[in-house]
Amino acid sequence: MIPTMVSGQSYYRMAAFCWHMRQHPRVEAVCSPFAFDHLEENPWERDYINKTELVYRHINDICEKSDVVVWQTLHYQYTLELFEEMRLKHQKPFLVETDDYLFDIPSTNIAYDTWRPGSSIRKVALSQIRQADGLIVSTPYLAGMYKDENPNIFVIPNSIDFQEWKHLGGRKHDRFRIGWVGGATHSSDLEMIAPALQEVLAKYKDAWFYCIHGVPNSFKTWKKTYWTHRWAPINLYPKFVASFKFDIGIAPLEDNNFNRGKSNLRWLEYSALKIPTVASPLPDFTRVIRHGETGFIARDLKDWKDYLSLLIEAEGLRRDIGQRAHAQIKSDFNVAKTARTYLRVLREVAQ
Repeated sequence: MIPTMVSGQSYYRMAAFCWHMRQHPRVEAVCSPFAFDHLEENPWERDYINKTELVYRHINDICEKSDVVVWQTLHYQYTLELFEEMRLKHQKPFLVETDDYLFDIPSTNIAYDTWRPGSSIRKVALSQIRQADGLIVSTPYLAGMYKDENPNIFVIPNSIDFQEWKHLGGRKHDRFRIGWVGGATHSSDLEMIAPALQEVLAKYKDAWFYCIHGVPNSFKTWKKTYWTHRWAPINLYPKFVASFKFDIGIAPLEDNNFNRGKSNLRWLEYSALKIPTVASPLPDFTRVIRHGETGFIARDLKDWKDYLSLLIEAEGLRRDIGQRAHAQIKSDFNVAKTARTYLRVLREVAQ
């Protein structure tokens, strides 16, 4: 597996699966080059310009020794040419992995200028996806969106390594905490539900909103709001999220084509900590969350206000939903199980 994205995405989409595949007999799985602390794209692509021979040997060695190679999407024409050379030279199945629909990013998203129509990175990704022997994606919606570019698609959902998330519960503190944690691309998603959040904070004197890492500027002046741009390397991330002791987790997403491809990862992470979630009605949330049992789906501002209020007032309901959600993801989104499914896919592709 050859990662190219930020460490968090490369961990969830490659490294975590890779490490669990190694536990199976007669399987050697490698995710390289990988590090825990890349906030931007993996630097090997940029290094290829200045350290061409060193990087070339490393990528060539991976491709030579593998039965199948999974790449994340590339960023540059010169690394696309490396991909093309390796595929021709080694005649192995080359798959491409992507966790987003890259060709319909909203103009309000900070990544739009990078991925706008006609951009070089868009051309590179499209060419790589079309040349690949197949795609690995995280949601059924993404599979549908990419089928015209490459019909050979496998859905491998994001999953939780419960060894990393265990023994992190406990939420005794002096205020009630509605929490969100995520990247800087979600400002418009949070701003969408701002009126409902503000009403809830005004209604309940002990309720605070905790906004972690990707904080919209408009939220920084709110009363009863704790915000920070702090982040943690992905290997420390579970403890980092748990340290804020959310009582409720929120997962708002605007309804657009890009967001419809998003996975249920935020619900997975909250549920790993037994935190009940209120989420937007986008495909990968409605597909898996059992409304009222393992989370709530909020379809408008009234729903956001009502479900947050209900969870604030009903401690037993918060506990029950958190526990049921935890049990559901342990059964259905456990990385040890998903890695076995992924391994079967790779074996079939390699035959």
